[in-house]
Amino acid sequence: MTTTFRRPVHLFLLCLGCTIADAAEWNFSALQPCTLSSTELSNLPPDQNIDPCILYDEGPEPNDSNSTSYDLVVQNIQITPHDCRDHRDGAPMAIKKLNEDNGGQGFPIGFNKDFFLGFRLFSVVAGNSNFLGQEAYLEIHTQILNSFLEDTDGQMRYIIGSCSFTSSAEKEPAGDHEAILMAQVGPPGFYEPRTSNPWVFGIHVSSDDYPLAAARKLSFQATQNDDLATQPVRVIYRTSSEFFFSTCASALKEIRSAGFQDVAEVLYDPDADEDGDGTPNHQDFDFLESIADTICPPGSAENPDFRPAIFMCTLREQDIILPRFRENGCLPSSMWLTSATWGFWTEPNLDAIEDFQGAGQWHPKFTYNDQFFDSGLEMIEANEAEVGYYGGYDMLVSYAVPILFAQHLQQAYRVFDNPTPDEDILTPSGREVLRRRMLDLRADTLFGPVQFNDNQRNIGRGSAAVQWQPDSDSEGEVKSALVSPDNQAEAEIIIPAATADDCQAGEFHNVSVLLERTSLLQSVCQSCPEDSYTAAAGQRLECEVCPSGTSTDGFVGATNCTYYDDNLLSNGMLSFGYVAMSVSWLMAVVFLGWIFKHREDPVVRLAQIPYLVLICVGGIISTSSIIGVTMQAGTGEDTSAADAGCKSVPILYSIGWIIQYGSVCAKTLRLKRVVENSSGGRRTAITAWRTGHAIAIPLIVDIAILIAWSVID
Repeated sequence: MTTTFRRPVHLFLLCLGCTIADAAEWNFSALQPCTLSSTELSNLPPDQNIDPCILYDEGPEPNDSNSTSYDLVVQNIQITPHDCRDHRDGAPMAIKKLNEDNGGQGFPIGFNKDFFLGFRLFSVVAGNSNFLGQEAYLEIHTQILNSFLEDTDGQMRYIIGSCSFTSSAEKEPAGDHEAILMAQVGPPGFYEPRTSNPWVFGIHVSSDDYPLAAARKLSFQATQNDDLATQPVRVIYRTSSEFFFSTCASALKEIRSAGFQDVAEVLYDPDADEDGDGTPNHQDFDFLESIADTICPPGSAENPDFRPAIFMCTLREQDIILPRFRENGCLPSSMWLTSATWGFWTEPNLDAIEDFQGAGQWHPKFTYNDQFFDSGLEMIEANEAEVGYYGGYDMLVSYAVPILFAQHLQQAYRVFDNPTPDEDILTPSGREVLRRRMLDLRADTLFGPVQFNDNQRNIGRGSAAVQWQPDSDSEGEVKSALVSPDNQAEAEIIIPAATADDCQAGEFHNVSVLLERTSLLQSVCQSCPEDSYTAAAGQRLECEVCPSGTSTDGFVGATNCTYYDDNLLSNGMLSFGYVAMSVSWLMAVVFLGWIFKHREDPVVRLAQIPYLVLICVGGIISTSSIIGVTMQAGTGEDTSAADAGCKSVPILYSIGWIIQYGSVCAKTLRLKRVVENSSGGRRTAITAWRTGHAIAIPLIVDIAILIAWSVID
């Protein structure tokens, strides 16, 4: 990036030949071009001073009919310290776009849109504020601004506001010279009351709006759950600067008006020494840890009703307070921080800020557009090629201010056939009319809708509320999700945070994990270990131990414990089975012996000896299944024998049963055929083997089923 300076400022030279060194005061007309770029200036070390210089001179010479076709050239002045590059580096892009509009004719105003405006920007760097000190810098800043306004008296001119911490130098000159100042300041005190300086307007939305989206979501959630009386709300904030104080004061006002009853605050002076140890409060570890202990005492996790919603308006104090919260086992239901949108703090803490909330002036997901760009993000990307770095929302605001000035003049003269801004600016009444028309302005900009309240603050939209939520496109990472205003939001606010939400059945709040990680709001739910359980969702700090004689059977995350009854056969039942089987076997053997002894007896032969033998054998086989039933194993015992015995029962019983009753069927079938053979007059031998299929076929089918069953299961 090189300095842009198109021409020396001879038009405003009041004292030819005088040098800056000889001047009693710093005059705008004596300033020379800067020799460093905006980025180089912003990187100056504290011990390197620079003389005030003009960084940008963008646009046409005023009232030069030979060099411009514009009907009027509008002057814009912006003065910044060395390190406010974002606040100044967007304005030149806006000036270029306005002057190039309508084929280079400029920006049209009037009913017929035939009066064209050109815009000129002088961007001055007034010095290294770190080297000079605040008071000396503000004096130089004021001198240069006053001299410019004196030099351009009678011309149409606007003031583009500086960084917030140097903006106080611009209020008085704007009022004295009746020039509209569009400040880039958030806290409302800068603008109140309007009657003290009616020439000061603010394009920033009020920083008092920052915590309201979080507070209102918390209120909605508490109202839905009937928790307004029990939900704790805690606020930590500084007495200075006004930004920190008024932002959290606004949160407190919203919380109390919603009806929350358990509300406590800690307000401290960051520069005082509360404990007298020589260290200012904002750097004092002991002091800040005592604040953390007050807000979330040690052991607070043991109280399931204490899940505080915490608001913190701090600069860097959170780097001491948040680790103390973890040590204390604090389980907040939500966490809102002023620093949650500041890149210098969030970028090194991305692993610690999931579900944290914050707010700011602008968000890349905003879809607001203007006649030159479809979105603020597009403008920032386009300007990167001009200035050499990727800017933030302050660059976008810097761009939006000159565009807003053009819209002011367009609306002020929209019903006039012959606009006369060059004449109106010459009289106090004309200037007052223009000021009042700014108060009535309704405009759409890349920064969003702009509308001013009675204190001349922008109330066109709410602040950009964000929450750090998991990034669906990058596993394990978080992103700054836009959650408000509603018409621009990409996600909803998550309240309560996972750390304070109920754990599912089978889980418990393991507060000790807070000490093992940096994130404060991630879930602390963990599965119950083996042989313990939780039966329902809740915030228990430990799991129930399984009662004696029960277990979770080796599982973790159990919702109940199981009592295992092995349901084994009693010794008496086993004895009865063995006796019954022995009696059955004994009777079968006795009958087999009897059959063998009387095998030649006609009656026995008539009873068909082969089938009688099979009936006895089948009885022995089927009753031997009792042996398989008695082979059992309890919990923890070897089950191989019991498994084998269990498998043998259907095999032995079914085969024995088929042999027994198949023999009865075969025996009956043989008798039937013998009778049929006798009645037919023919004498044919009917042997036992001829009816054996009555046994064989069912036996084969049974064995096939048993084999298939064993293979499949």
